Amino acid sequence: MIYALLTFCIISAILSYPLVYDTLIFSKEMEKFYNYLHSERPDLALKILKNLPKKKQQILEVQIAYSEVHVMKKNWYLALFHLNEIIEKKLYVTQPKNHVNSKINIHLKKAEIFNTIGKDNNAINEYFHTLELDPNHLKANTEVGMKLLEMKNYKAALTHLKQAYLSNKKDPSLAEALADTYIITESYTEALYCIKQALKHSNPIPCRLQHKEVLALFYLNQYNEALAVASTIEASYSKLAEVEIITGIIHYRLGQFKEAENFFYGNLEHYINNYSPLVIEARYLYSDILFKQCNLISASIQLSFIQKAHKTYLDTDERIAVFREIIGNEPLNHFFMSLCKKGATAVLLNKIITHDRNVVLTSSFNQIATTNIFYAKADLMPTQEKALLVFNLSTAQFTDYVIKSFIELQNKETLTTNKPINKLYSFSMLGHDLLAQHKLQQHFQKYLLLDKDKLFETIINKQIFIEREEYA
Repeated sequence: MIYALLTFCIISAILSYPLVYDTLIFSKEMEKFYNYLHSERPDLALKILKNLPKKKQQILEVQIAYSEVHVMKKNWYLALFHLNEIIEKKLYVTQPKNHVNSKINIHLKKAEIFNTIGKDNNAINEYFHTLELDPNHLKANTEVGMKLLEMKNYKAALTHLKQAYLSNKKDPSLAEALADTYIITESYTEALYCIKQALKHSNPIPCRLQHKEVLALFYLNQYNEALAVASTIEASYSKLAEVEIITGIIHYRLGQFKEAENFFYGNLEHYINNYSPLVIEARYLYSDILFKQCNLISASIQLSFIQKAHKTYLDTDERIAVFREIIGNEPLNHFFMSLCKKGATAVLLNKIITHDRNVVLTSSFNQIATTNIFYAKADLMPTQEKALLVFNLSTAQFTDYVIKSFIELQNKETLTTNKPINKLYSFSMLGHDLLAQHKLQQHFQKYLLLDKDKLFETIINKQIFIEREEYA
């Protein structure tokens, strides 16, 4: 009995020896393989795998090893081949689902390779295969959402990013990605919520998140809150972002033009080739500030950047045309500058742009501007001499329009009722007649203390006499 049992044990040991020996050898070889791999000696690691028995070549562990060494050697398609073998031959681990060699993770490995070689559509397909197995998979939803965001498929991106965020609300990167998508889709209330969640779980707080918070608050018209956040952003970062531009726009909208100018000046130089909506708006607003400061050349330069973007923005084209015509016409330029000193430029520009520009400029401004030059030349003279000089030159050189403007100015009632003043008006029609000039001169001597501002308000427009209230 004992002899039979001993015999059985010996035979069993002999029969199992190859299996035990094979297992021990295989384990030893795989240990050597990973040692080579971890020491970044992929050629030696690959040699180990190729020397394994054929039956070992087909097992899951070896197929994974092949894919890993080919990834290290950047033999991407060979790595994909071995991963495909695992899926097609169902070599993967079925339980648990999150096992490192589960079907889900094999698809993720393939997706990572496709990402590396720039095959975005293939990568997305692998992530979708993962989501078929686990719809709530955090990484798959995140990666799909990010890829779709890059591809400007915002609606689909939101679906996956929301799912990813719900799986891990404490991840600030997910909240930020979701906020980015909401900003692009102009859902600023939702964007602001996500940004605040990201800020809540960020330590330290990154400047880019604060920048996005300023942007969301700006578009929600929460200007004071936006300014408060902008003031806390490090200066070194804000110079690289659009924070300064946004801050300038906010100050302009709040009527704080000097503060707006301070933010626009210098910062717009960093955006020479940037034609984003924010930068275009900032250039337009800055040009308006410069225009009100009578700086037509600088205002035109800012508007020209908008034209370079081949975009029609408000009345940019009309303004540039008007500015250039004024700059190129010396009498008109003098007239504009005197109006600018009175703060009447806004009324003037509105009339030029809303009426026929050629009619307004050619019919009225050349005459009026020249009158103004004569007036300017007499600035140092006593009031009486100044008035007489303006009158004499006007009656000698211009049409009846300028003379009529003086006559209209004499009587406020005439301005409002348009009563006929045929006798005096007929003098103006006589042109260079010296007698007529003498009579008109005698008439105007009674009005030597004319208010210069009222005079120019009266003659700005050929059809409409502008009164002080229109400048308010």
